[in-house]
Formats: sequence, structure tokens, C-alpha cells
Amino acid sequence: SRQHFGIVRLARPLIVAACVGCASWLAGFQDVVAFGKARGKARPKLEWPLFRPYTAKEKELWRKGSTSMLKHKLPYDGMQLGPDGVNIAVKDVERLAAEPLQLSLDRTGKTIKENDIIVSELPFSSDDVGGMHSASAPSSWEELEARYRNMEKRMETRIGPKGLQAVQLAFAAADGQDDFRTVRTFSFFVNGRQTSLMLIGVTETSARSRKLAARAVYEAQPSALLVQLCRERIGGHLVMPKEHRAAVASYARGYAATNPHKMRPSLFYSDMVNGDFEALQRWMGGLAYTAAVDEFMEVRSRGAPKMLCLGDVLQSRLDMLRRQDGNQSLQEMPALSARSKQLARGLVALAAAGHNVAMGVVNVDLLDPLTTWLERAGARLVAVADTSDIEANRESIANDVQMGLNDEGVRRGDLQPNAAEVLGFGRARLGTFLREEALLSLERRREQLRAVTRLKDLVRHREATPDWKVAQLIGGDSQPPGPEALLKEPPGLLFELGRLEIPNDYLRQAGMEGHSSRLWTSLRGNNAALETQDMSELSWWASDSPGARDV
Repeated sequence: SRQHFGIVRLARPLIVAACVGCASWLAGFQDVVAFGKARGKARPKLEWPLFRPYTAKEKELWRKGSTSMLKHKLPYDGMQLGPDGVNIAVKDVERLAAEPLQLSLDRTGKTIKENDIIVSELPFSSDDVGGMHSASAPSSWEELEARYRNMEKRMETRIGPKGLQAVQLAFAAADGQDDFRTVRTFSFFVNGRQTSLMLIGVTETSARSRKLAARAVYEAQPSALLVQLCRERIGGHLVMPKEHRAAVASYARGYAATNPHKMRPSLFYSDMVNGDFEALQRWMGGLAYTAAVDEFMEVRSRGAPKMLCLGDVLQSRLDMLRRQDGNQSLQEMPALSARSKQLARGLVALAAAGHNVAMGVVNVDLLDPLTTWLERAGARLVAVADTSDIEANRESIANDVQMGLNDEGVRRGDLQPNAAEVLGFGRARLGTFLREEALLSLERRREQLRAVTRLKDLVRHREATPDWKVAQLIGGDSQPPGPEALLKEPPGLLFELGRLEIPNDYLRQAGMEGHSSRLWTSLRGNNAALETQDMSELSWWASDSPGARDV
């Protein structure tokens, strides 16, 4: 009893203090509630009432205080279907890369059985509405549109209103681009001879544009062709087989279906849409130029020897402009006008070199400024047609070519503008010109790659590249190499967030990326290619005289 009395006696001050504290807290709370009721804002729970919003300065101070010295990362803790460095969607990597790639997973990571029917153009759905959905990369803009323009309603809610609006705006912006006024024919009088110049407007990823470009070359039978490429892009478009490009894209999309980046479902489905769009732009873009060159190889030489002009601005210049002023700068009028002037310079140079029919395959965004530059140089627009007119045979490309050759209006003008002065001949390069021997050499290299390259030689897994934050602050804008970088094999062409690469061995054989200069040097050393600012040098080289071999 004495012991218990001692415990109570010792605890009595604590009990009294607790009671006093509770009483004061209740009194304060009653005051707060009374003050809130007086303002009509009674609080249902125990929290200090806030009677005004935070100011902008308070929000900024709170943001800085809550994020300083902390590393924020997205919640990449989703379920991954396979181990790192393994693509379980592809069973056989020993097969030739040129063979069609069959994936064992659908777009959401479900296993494809033997009798399952896979459709690549079904509207996107996570519940297999209409059948299982192919995880392979879309081969054209039409296929991408079939997947995502009219998605299942449940999938639209998963992507969210902002993502859905961005998708719809992208499709709306592309409507009609590959159809309206895409074929334009000019008559041009140069060096006492009349030439027919034809422009074919294409979009980078449209299957319809690829068919139009190939059909236009087949019907017009030009002796000179200009495409919107440069010598730095020869390997990627004229050497790398299109089957390899499709295999790389589908391999990457099949790997993404296993969720290697451990994304949560909400982010995973949005990344599916973005990933398909990026794969289409990166790997299947520009195939209209490849289709035109392939068809041009089948054209018989008549009169002047066949000549291909790569008339675009160098890719390195475009990349520099993009880094300095952003992606939008390439769509602004100064950049479009400069690129159009460069293309017009190459097209007029082909006409001045003695070609009666010259065709240019360019992006539709450059058709209007390119038309302006050609008219300033003295060309006369004689015919315009839509893609739908050509497809329905309402217009004939062969007849339009004859209109350009027989037009009398271009000859009647006494004061013809000086095309060389308008376009800057002698002050800027005319373009990159390839003879038929160069095209045959590139075709042999492409066939060799198609015949011997296996899938594992084309695509290789690698560990994610570490992001050295401190070194990046010291080194500036360029990507720092990191510790022991010189001891490792230099990376090839990285994609899929640095998890996949095309090895350097393949890039060297194809003449891509950093090896493009070596490919160009070999072509120029064999006198099969030329890049010049002087029209007389081009004419001498193109004449195929014995002296031209020493240029």
C-alpha cells in the first residue's frame, strides 16, 4: 500500500499538468471555432484555419524549401516482365534481320499463342477488343492513325484528357498534307534548252507518299532526281535496308512491351502511344526518298547520264540550329526559306547540266517556299495536281511532264531572270551529286548487309548510361563521359532510353552516324560523287569525259 501510494503521489503532478493542458487546448479550440463561425467558415476537423491563399512568393519559398538538396524521381516501380538485358518478346535472335520479325507478346505484354490472330491496325485497347493488338512498331502514319485516333473509351481515360487532346491535334494537323497540291510541274528555259521540272511533295512517314514518289518516278522517267537528303544521311536512307529499319523499330517496341523501365500502368499506356510515334518518326521516316531512289535505279538512261542530287542542308547544320534555337526554329519561315533555296539550287543545277526532265521529291512543308524560289529563278508553273487525282487517274504525270517541255510561255519573256545570281551559284554549294556508279556501289553494300546481318548483329542490349550530374555541371552542355569511359567500348547508336544500341560494326558497314564521312570519302575517291559550288565543274564532271576522271 505504501508502494502504491508513492506511485500515485509521484504521478499526481503529471495528471494535474495534463488536465491543465487539455483545458487550455479546449479553450483555444473553442475560440478558433467561434472565430470561424463568426466568419461563416466553421472547421469540421482540428486544423488551423487559413483565411487567405498563399502568395506567389510564399509558394516559391515553399517549393524551394521542399525540393532543395533532394533528388526527385518518377515512381518507376512498376512490374517488369523480363530480366534486364533480355527481350523475352523475341525468341530467335540468330535469324536474319531482313526476315519479318514475329513477336511473342502483344502490346500490353500478354503472351501470344500459336492460334492467336494479331492485328496491327486495331484501335488501341487493353482488353483485346476486336482481337489481340500487335506490339510491333507501326510501319506508316496510316497504321499509327488506325491504332490511336479512335481508341477504346477505357483506354482514353487511362491516357487522360491532356494526352488524348495532344494525340487528336497531331492527327488533325496531318489531315490532307499528303494530298493537296502535292504534284507541281514547271517549265524552265536554261542554256537555250527547255526543261521540265517536277516537284513531288511527300510526308516523312506516310505510306501514301511512298507510293506517290515511286509512281511519279516510274511515269515521268526523269534522267535526274533530287531528294531531300544530304551526304551525312546516305547510310541511313540509301544503304541500310528498310527491312532492318523495321526490325530495329519492332524489336524496340517489343522490348518496351515488357516494361523494362518499370513504369506504373498510367505512365506505361501513355508511353505506348509516345513510343510508337517516336519509333515511326525515327526508323520509318524518309522512306519516300528511298522509294524514289529505288525506282530511279530502274529508269533507263536516255541522253544525259543519270544523276542523283542530295539537295538538302547538311544534317549537322540542322542539329546545330535545333540545339541553339529549339525544334520549333526548323518550322519557322527563315529556316524553311533557306532549305528551299538550297533545294532550288540543286534542281536548277541539274537542269543546267543538260537534263531535260528533272524531278525533286521534297517535304510538303517546303513546297510553297520552293515554288517561290523556282519562280524567282525564271521557272513557270504549268500544272498542279493532288495525290487523289493521280490515284484516280484524273491527272497524268507523263502528260504534265510533256506540258513542261512544250510550254511556249516560258520562251516568250525577253527579260529572263539570272537563275545563277538569284540562287547564289558560286557562293554556296549546289548540292551533293551521285552518278550511277555510286548508286550501284550503295546498292551492293545494302544487299550485302541484307544477306549476312543477323538480328543479334543489328540490335544489342546495354546497361543504362549513368547520368553524372556533378560532372555535367562542370563540363557544360555536352554529355560527360564519366569514370573509366576510355576503358569501355564506345557506344553505337543508342535508343530506347539508352537500353538498346546498333553496334559500331554495323554502323561502319552501313556508313551511318560517325562513319558517314568515310563512306562519302570512298565515293568521292572513286569519282562517283561530287560536291561543288561551281557549275562549270559540275558540267565537266557530269560530261563523263576522260578529263573528268581527274577532278
